[in-house]
Amino acid sequence: MAKRKHSDDPAFEINRLFVQFLIEKEAEALARGETGARRREVTRRARVAVEAHDQPLRSGRDALSLHGIGDMFANMLDSELQRWRDEGLLAAAPPAPSSPPPAAASLVSGAAGRGQKAYVPRARSGGYALIRALYKKSLAKDYCG
Repeated sequence: MAKRKHSDDPAFEINRLFVQFLIEKEAEALARGETGARRREVTRRARVAVEAHDQPLRSGRDALSLHGIGDMFANMLDSELQRWRDEGLLAAAPPAPSSPPPAAASLVSGAAGRGQKAYVPRARSGGYALIRALYKKSLAKDYCG
């Protein structure tokens, strides 16, 4: 794999620590053998996502926008980040922005921290036929609903 331009950039220190942490978790799952196969694959996907990310991450919550990072990994990364700061591996946390940027605000909506889409049934499906029938009925003058 070719080295990325930002491999020596101090802004990417958290990314490098996250990757190292995920490699350690992957090794733990490998040591478990068959019972850790699923965990190893999920951890590998998370590691690849962080490695491929071209922006510096500031926290596990920032990593939620990456494919392969869910709430569990975001919480794990946040707790590790706090441990690294306590041990002095990282400088103190940078000041939090007063308000999240508009693009990030849309990612935080929803229970899982991800944006929610409106339900749109596939054309020619049962749900689509039902919605069309209800819509046609709603156009009638004597519709009470």
